[in-house]
Parts: sequence; C-alpha cells; structure tokens
Amino acid sequence: SVKVENTKCEGLLLDLHIDVQNTGSLDGGHVVLLFSSPPAVHGAPQKKLLGFRKVHVGAGAKERLHFSVDVCKDLSVVDEIGVKKLALGSHLLHVGDVEHSLNIQIA
Repeated sequence: SVKVENTKCEGLLLDLHIDVQNTGSLDGGHVVLLFSSPPAVHGAPQKKLLGFRKVHVGAGAKERLHFSVDVCKDLSVVDEIGVKKLALGSHLLHVGDVEHSLNIQIA
C-alpha cells in the first residue's frame, strides 16, 4: 500500500451503472448497497460501504442506478496508526451477490 498523499489519484473517478430489474407482477422498492473489499491491510476493515441507493421499480420494469467511486477517497483505508493508504492489488466491489475485481497498481 502507498500513502494517499504520495499518489496522483485525486479526482480519479470510477462510474458504475447498475441495472435493477423487477421480474415480479407487483411494483416494488429495493435498496442497493455498494461495498468494497480492499486487499489485506493490517488494521483496516475487511469491507466498506461505498454508497447506497433506494429505487422504486414497476412490475416487469428495469431501472438503472449510477454510483461514482472516488479512487482516493473511497478505496483508501486507514491503517492501525491512522495513516490513510491506498492498498495496491485487487479490490472487490460488491452489489448483492455480484462481485467485480478492480486492480490498483502504480504506473
């Protein structure tokens, strides 16, 4: 991992578009939770809530949700001595039972 202050990720955004489909015969509401799991950093949480959206979806309809992930802010962790770090390696983004891997490297 590297200290966030030593990176050039300021303003680097990742836009996510998530479709929520109602396959039922009744209108319904759903809360979509977006989590990230960073590579192991001693003292850091294993999972972090990045955002949530509440959506109402009509019967048989589909709605598209948008999340914007700020790489420096949202994917960084604070270690056991309070230093904000961006963990290098594979970060997992979770929505429900769907996972997507995002690899952070130094170029």
